[in-house]
Amino acid sequence: MERSPKIIFHHSPGIIQFAGFNPINPYTGRGTAIGNGKKDDGSFNTSMPTSRAHGAAMMISRKAVEEIGLMADLFFSITKKWIIAKE
Repeated sequence: MERSPKIIFHHSPGIIQFAGFNPINPYTGRGTAIGNGKKDDGSFNTSMPTSRAHGAAMMISRKAVEEIGLMADLFFSITKKWIIAKE
């Protein structure tokens, strides 16, 4: 199991976007993000096991990118593209 990073919203400094994921519920197929939207008061400063990786926290080697290529556009939401294009 991976360890969780803490990700802060770029446009809302001090507000957490991600501090890990809870496991996916086998009945509903849904999972929830830990810390999302909460003020960064230090309570999420300890890395803990998380059930899935967050796309904003993925790091892979250049060699891997050169071998397999970049992620397909279908992995990115229209909202994220709009925000990136607007900046």
